[in-house]
Amino acid sequence: MSVDEPLPGDKQRRTRRVPALHVIDGICLNGFNISKMHLVRRHGFLKRFCEAVTKTSKPELLPLRCKTLHRAEDVHRILSHPRLSVRQVRNSGYQRVMYCESDNELEPYHVPVTGLIMLITVKAPWMMAVSRSTHKKYFYNTITKAAEFEISDEKTADFACTMSGSLLWRWRPGTIILGNDRNIGCDFLDSDDEEKDQTPKLMSLANFSEFLDNGPPKQN
Repeated sequence: MSVDEPLPGDKQRRTRRVPALHVIDGICLNGFNISKMHLVRRHGFLKRFCEAVTKTSKPELLPLRCKTLHRAEDVHRILSHPRLSVRQVRNSGYQRVMYCESDNELEPYHVPVTGLIMLITVKAPWMMAVSRSTHKKYFYNTITKAAEFEISDEKTADFACTMSGSLLWRWRPGTIILGNDRNIGCDFLDSDDEEKDQTPKLMSLANFSEFLDNGPPKQN
């Protein structure tokens, strides 16, 4: 995959770096408790909130952007071109792996990425599976072996459950996602991240797919 070069001429001058506050999840909005809702519903409220308070006509105000949720089965489509690309960061002299979060081709915006957060939506001991006969998703209780197609509060992961059960896949130096991004974009990591990070060292997209299918790789 070729490296994206800076846009020439006038187009390059129209590109600019904009700081923003990115929202992953929420507990309370305007005094309304959303922490017990399903993650998708919580994100629906958060997205509307971010859109309501963000004023594009006032560039001096920090914009709020609700992160987009993606299903695990879509990871290969998301972590590929054109969503993900290696781009030259303007006025910096270096390249970085960037993710395009906007579906608007006329006003795209890219954010630097150094990893991927995995959030759970189902509370233990329940898990989601796909029926081989109907090809529909259902809920499976790993203790009682019960299988149900209907969702209920006992299966829904609330805010606390989602955050405590989340995993962060950090793209360490040497991680390859696109094929031409080795050692690109890893300088955002803190110096003590290696000590704090408990996520298995997944060094490629293939390793990540294996992790989703089989769980963490065995340590030698």
